[in-house]
Amino acid sequence: GKVIWKTYTIPDPPKQYKTTADGRKLFGPAGASLWSAPIIDEKRKRIYIGSGNSYTGIELPTTDAILAFDLETGSLLWSNQVTPGDNWVPGCPRGPLCPENPGDDYDFGSSTLLRNVGGRDLILASQKSGVVYALDPEQRGKVIWKTRIGVGNGLLGGIGWGMAAEGQTVYAAIADINKPDGTPGLYALNMATGDKIWSTPAPQ
Repeated sequence: GKVIWKTYTIPDPPKQYKTTADGRKLFGPAGASLWSAPIIDEKRKRIYIGSGNSYTGIELPTTDAILAFDLETGSLLWSNQVTPGDNWVPGCPRGPLCPENPGDDYDFGSSTLLRNVGGRDLILASQKSGVVYALDPEQRGKVIWKTRIGVGNGLLGGIGWGMAAEGQTVYAAIADINKPDGTPGLYALNMATGDKIWSTPAPQ
């Protein structure tokens, strides 16, 4: 269990950037938390993982992003941020520690998947925004397709956990709790195109 390397999703040390009305000092940057297990790309000697939102008003390129790390050194190779400006902490938008202009809490909570589709490798990722993505590991995570399967509503909505894949199909479950226009249920998508194959609603 000896530590070989250790890498942070935010390389910059935090500094005081704000004082609240009641005198509390706030430090940043902060956030880009990692919720899930990473996946290993043995062929390219990389690790892929999705990150969470920012906790402050300081912009970061590694939040709400798919990140690629060097397997042997831990160095960050690239970051594809799909939702910039998503600055959020519990209690927003009215909490005393909320950043100005808070976002929607669109973390990547579920582990990414690496699958070969027609001879081409794809990173599959799902977000609390209710969107599933396919990204190209050879083009620094360039988005190949994205499909919205739910409304997404941050704290208790969108895709929180547990995508799965089998054959040429990827599956994701939508929560969309307490959303009048939500579409909770289980969805199956074509892995090559992102087209919806079928869906079944969540039970009452």
